Amino acid sequence: MKETLKTLAMLLFALVLFAGSISYALRGTSAVPVSAAAAGFPTVVIDAGHGGMDGGAVGISGALERDINLAVAQKTELLLALLGVPTVMTRTTDADIAPGGPYASIRARKAADMHERRAIVDAQPSAILLSVHMNNFGQSRYSGAQVFYNQTDGAQALAEVLQRNLIDAADPANTRVVMPVSPDLYLYRSVSCPAVLVECGFLSNAAEEAKLKTDAYQTKLGLCLAVSVFQHILSA
Repeated sequence: MKETLKTLAMLLFALVLFAGSISYALRGTSAVPVSAAAAGFPTVVIDAGHGGMDGGAVGISGALERDINLAVAQKTELLLALLGVPTVMTRTTDADIAPGGPYASIRARKAADMHERRAIVDAQPSAILLSVHMNNFGQSRYSGAQVFYNQTDGAQALAEVLQRNLIDAADPANTRVVMPVSPDLYLYRSVSCPAVLVECGFLSNAAEEAKLKTDAYQTKLGLCLAVSVFQHILSA
């Protein structure tokens, strides 16, 4: 049976309670809780794509991908924190993270930005990379979230959970399936941890762009992402 958003919300509440008690369970009868990191949880690096001068895709009404990416990423971070999962954001403001400068070209600045994102992932002893993006295509009829994964153990399994929950809770008409991420994308091929790229929807589709711009739908997406990652962590 397909999960509804209500089911996911109930699951999130249950997982919050579980996260509060898991540290005790892992210590048997110990009365001293341990941190999520000590419990063996990986750090989820939440990557809000683009930022600053790199606005990403532009929607039918002019919505910028960079803004929606950040909004969904921040909601996901908050929900994962409630579950006791350690997180790191690659960016928290409307800016890219390319260090210093000046750069000879926009392309060079984007390359520096990608290298900095990789460095953030590499700094974590145990990590999962969750990258949030919006899709765009020349024909407006296309819609639906789709998840891509890198060639690291566990990445495809995480992508499958994400895709299923995004369909069940956010877009039951979506028939998209998970796919390997393009080897041309530097960030995902260069990290050694499981990495998923979540294209949350098409800004080139007017109806989907309208949803993606709303706080309610962004919250729904954040809930799907957070619950999916936590499900995956518990099953690993």
